[in-house]
Amino acid sequence: MLRRFIRRAVISIRRAYAGQSVFEAFIVVTVVAVVALPLLGSKKAERGVRVGIVIDGPVTRADLIDTFRGELLELMGEEFGLEVPADAIVPSDYTAEGVRASLEALYADPKIDLVIALGLIASQEAAMRDHRPKPTFAPFPVDIETQSLPYADGVSGVPNFNYLAANISTRHSLVTFRQLVPFKYLALLVNAELARAVPGFTAQAQSAAKELGIQLDVIPVGNSVGDALAAMNPGVDAVFVTPLLQLSSTEFERLTQEFVRRRIPSFSLLGEDEVSAGILAGIRPRSEWRRMARRVSLNAQRALLGEDPGDLPVEFEMHQRLMLNMETARAIGFSPSWDVYVEAELLYPDDLQQRERTLIGSVREAISRNLSLEANRHEVLAGAEEVKNARSNLLPQADFRAGYTHIDSDRAQNSFGLQPESQEDVGARVEQLIWDESTWANLSVQKHLQRARSENRRARSLDIVLDASVTYLNVLRAETLLRTERENLVLSRSNLDLARVRVAVGYSGRQEELRWISRIARDKQAVIDAYVRVQIARQSLNQLLDLPIEEGFAAQDATLQEYGFIFGQPELLSYVDSPAENLIFRDFMVEIALEESPELKGIAAALEARERVLTSTRSAFYSPSIAFRGDVRYTINESGAGSGSSSKDDTDYTLGLRLTFPIARGGAKFSETKQAYEEVAQLRLEKREASRRIERDVRSSFFIAARSFTNIALSNAASAAADENLTLVTDLYGRGAVGITDLLDAQNAALRDDQAAANAVYNFLVDLIRAERAASSFSFLASSSERDALTERMKTFFARKP
Repeated sequence: MLRRFIRRAVISIRRAYAGQSVFEAFIVVTVVAVVALPLLGSKKAERGVRVGIVIDGPVTRADLIDTFRGELLELMGEEFGLEVPADAIVPSDYTAEGVRASLEALYADPKIDLVIALGLIASQEAAMRDHRPKPTFAPFPVDIETQSLPYADGVSGVPNFNYLAANISTRHSLVTFRQLVPFKYLALLVNAELARAVPGFTAQAQSAAKELGIQLDVIPVGNSVGDALAAMNPGVDAVFVTPLLQLSSTEFERLTQEFVRRRIPSFSLLGEDEVSAGILAGIRPRSEWRRMARRVSLNAQRALLGEDPGDLPVEFEMHQRLMLNMETARAIGFSPSWDVYVEAELLYPDDLQQRERTLIGSVREAISRNLSLEANRHEVLAGAEEVKNARSNLLPQADFRAGYTHIDSDRAQNSFGLQPESQEDVGARVEQLIWDESTWANLSVQKHLQRARSENRRARSLDIVLDASVTYLNVLRAETLLRTERENLVLSRSNLDLARVRVAVGYSGRQEELRWISRIARDKQAVIDAYVRVQIARQSLNQLLDLPIEEGFAAQDATLQEYGFIFGQPELLSYVDSPAENLIFRDFMVEIALEESPELKGIAAALEARERVLTSTRSAFYSPSIAFRGDVRYTINESGAGSGSSSKDDTDYTLGLRLTFPIARGGAKFSETKQAYEEVAQLRLEKREASRRIERDVRSSFFIAARSFTNIALSNAASAAADENLTLVTDLYGRGAVGITDLLDAQNAALRDDQAAANAVYNFLVDLIRAERAASSFSFLASSSERDALTERMKTFFARKP
């Protein structure tokens, strides 16, 4: 009781500051001081608040009940010792009489302090009562006018009674469903007892169907779906499912499977939970039922703090978002339009049927599958053969030959047996280079060039890691922007509903409604653009991985902890969280980069190759070439004139050693030497310039990464402030306190800041990975032992600094 006095005092003081009764604030504060404060020393135990809930009938899918119960306990469980015991949740029998009796029982129970009529029948019966002895809340009336609910200036005006006039319009749902599927014959499935107890519920649907030119069959559903399915006319081409909470999960699954078998599109009034369970479409997210439960809980809290429920606002705007079960859509052969596809939230989309991808998995796949890298691999392999070719000139060279010779008989006769008319012979030749400076130099040069090719391949691999990482993160960024654009579209639709209410009550004119309609059209364009960007980003990743361009996949999130290097490790943030420490960290990364850079190593290898050429050209002035040569020939057969006329050995051989000194080549040796000298000088300068460029790139890119890391917290703070501002401005807009310009500004700011916050981590990871590419070392690809070694080396580096 003491808490109630104090909170009542706070409420009254706030009212006084808002221009309401100062006298009331004074009285309440006086009561707190005189009566409540002495209770501070009292140890009198006070019983907690008990809430009773009346539901229309037995339910087997109690998600909605659990949602309301959970919100009540979360908000007031500790503050008021609130309880919602199982025996205080009273299911009726889906009849008006039964619900009425359940309400009477809770009103008569002295242990119950507050009553919630959780159901269409319960809300109707609570509204029709003449007297309510306890605070009563009815979240689910059908329609204010149809049920003649009390309403005056946004409140019920009836003591102890509050309801929610939510925009749960059957007509709007039918219009949305028909825009999705052009049906003509609709079956409305409704709880059989509910249809009898609340005739206004089905009457509302019948009136809307008649207005829209739809043939409608109202089919009552009991605890089993068999009779309802049998009652469906074969000509029915769509089904509208109202809350059938009496069905078990098994029966509801049987219902959805039969819709699929008959290839009939279906729509759920409850929304997301039933769409997830197999219904094709719905427009009410699960979060909105939780928000409704939170609103009821807040109203109950205000009642417990002393306010009369009859003075609490009844208006409640439910946000709507089209949801499609794509698994069901595929099963019944339904394909949504482009406009619907990009605007709706898709459950079980095609992507989820494909394999999942991660950042590190995509990077490794790119390294193994990328076509340009594979082409580069063949270049390196071809270069290895160049080394072998160069080495082959230093190894023995051998030839084998076989021949047949025929000359005219006169010449053979006059050769004195040296040249027979016909001769068959075989022979072989062996050559071995003993020393040749240019040949040995070529082997060394080719080895250096091959090392340069390998380093260039490593550089290309690092580029592929960077490209794959950035492309993957671009997919995540594009999907995030698509999600925020869709949420913004939902918000614009909600604001259009608010604008229509403002027009209805005279706060604004028709031009304001038209402005929101124009805004929604632009927002839909933005959603389509964002959707296209997602597909382009996905195609780019598939192309990089050499996969079918249109192949679907589910991109898993990339977290700061997994890919953020030391930025993702709180215990190491001290090494980068100040300008001075960050400078030392950049010095460390420059040291790593200069050691690991394949570009530098490639230039160094090319430089060594040219230096060897320079040495060779200088030696060419005096270095000889020495080679050994041996030749052997064996005569197999001689015939005709001149054959057999002399006795000679059939085997001939020649052995020789050749020594060659360079003397003059027309000035070519001087020219080659000068060329090699200039090329060496060029490469030395290029190496120095590359070192400077790498140092600059490392320092600037890690500077940028540090800035992006700081922006994560700042973006989140800006987003939270913008969202809170939007909530406040939206509330003021709904009450007519601000105009459309203020709300548009707040919504634009919230969209911009939400997108920045949502992508802040991805932007940082892109900048960090670019910095790691500059340093030629990707931390997320290293093993845990390699990362530990790098961390220890960094700590040692810092320790050496003054």
